[in-house]
Amino acid sequence: MIFKNSIFLFLYLSFSTYLHAQSTWFFKDSTNFDFIAEVSLNGNIIEGRTRKNALIDYLGITKYDFVKKAYKIKYPEIIRFEGEKDKRSGVYHGSLDKLYSHYVLECILSGETLTLRLFDTTHKLLQQIKGHKLKEDYISLNYKPVVEKIIKLTEENLFNPSLLSTKAWINLKEKLQANEDSIRDDLELYTAVLALSLELPFSHFSLLKQHKETVHTNFSLKEINATTCILKIPAFSGHKKSMENIITVIKKYKYKTLIIDLRNNPGGDNETSISLANFLIKKEFTSGFFPNKKWYTTFSRHPDKNDTASFTIFTKGSLSEFYKKAQTGYGTTVKNKPAITTFIGKIYVLINQGTASTAEAFTLALKENEIALIIGTRTSGQLLSAKKFRINNNLDIFIPLNNYISYLGYKVDKKGIEPDITIKDSEIGDYILKHIVLNND
Repeated sequence: MIFKNSIFLFLYLSFSTYLHAQSTWFFKDSTNFDFIAEVSLNGNIIEGRTRKNALIDYLGITKYDFVKKAYKIKYPEIIRFEGEKDKRSGVYHGSLDKLYSHYVLECILSGETLTLRLFDTTHKLLQQIKGHKLKEDYISLNYKPVVEKIIKLTEENLFNPSLLSTKAWINLKEKLQANEDSIRDDLELYTAVLALSLELPFSHFSLLKQHKETVHTNFSLKEINATTCILKIPAFSGHKKSMENIITVIKKYKYKTLIIDLRNNPGGDNETSISLANFLIKKEFTSGFFPNKKWYTTFSRHPDKNDTASFTIFTKGSLSEFYKKAQTGYGTTVKNKPAITTFIGKIYVLINQGTASTAEAFTLALKENEIALIIGTRTSGQLLSAKKFRINNNLDIFIPLNNYISYLGYKVDKKGIEPDITIKDSEIGDYILKHIVLNND
């Protein structure tokens, strides 16, 4: 009887272990940061999560509760997913939550490969992430030297050393160091830097996954009628020639009203933005200053128009040429000069909270010099000049090397730009038709 009970107990425990099998998986994300998740099988249910309570470790329970409500975050883990097995297909159907993003999920388990297929609510496939099962004796990456390099690079290169004494920077530094032995993957480190940097008194500080850079030019010009057109600029990217081709079309058809749509434009480089600005202006002007670390080490104030002679002048060139001038002396100042042929007519610029960086510098130059009417909602308030620094074979850190102050003394970063006319995104189409197109016919 004892022997039979022992066999029964062994079989029961073995079956329970199978039902509640838990293992560690590494997921290679081609479009984002790689991550490690604990995955468990319980009968027909699959569940997975990244490191338990990671968000609470970085934010603290009080701030986490605030962020959870403000951003509709469901879990204190960065990623959590679950699904139920379809007995006919063998596919697990469920959902995946990643911070404030929620997806419909299909899990396909095949041996030691687990594929996560992410869909939107209309069941459009957005992404596939493949994971492989890790062996029990695997050794995770040591993130201590990574954290120390992030801190060292920032403290050596940040444009204003006084910002390193702020409570927000000290908190970010201490939180990363306190958790450096617990960090499991690149996604967790990225999320930690992102969450802690929200309180910093400067923008353009983020972790980046290394990838081969490609230049996308996706400007589009749409004619509304014979005298009015809309130039959509999703980002200031590409080469100057691409913008010059657009300008040639505008001149060819002799439009009298130009609407420049910069909504959700995250910025980019100066090559295309300066070419467009020079086509729109009638006289030469200085749009703003990019003071560097030497300026803020020497002076305890922002530069103003009386300091123009202390800065190198940038009128055109590549991003690398701009970086070089921005680190020369006290920094650089951008001077706009009219093109040989300039636009004659009314100019409107559309902005919203997604308008940032170079798009904000472009907008503010036209606003301060009364060249265009600015319509929409307040911009993002992320305008600095930053550069990538190598951390390891997978990661870069983006650090701001120059502040930006307009010629009239306005600091955009962490403030944004107010429009001349406030209109919600959903109402801009009607506004353009009623107040711009019909009025200019």
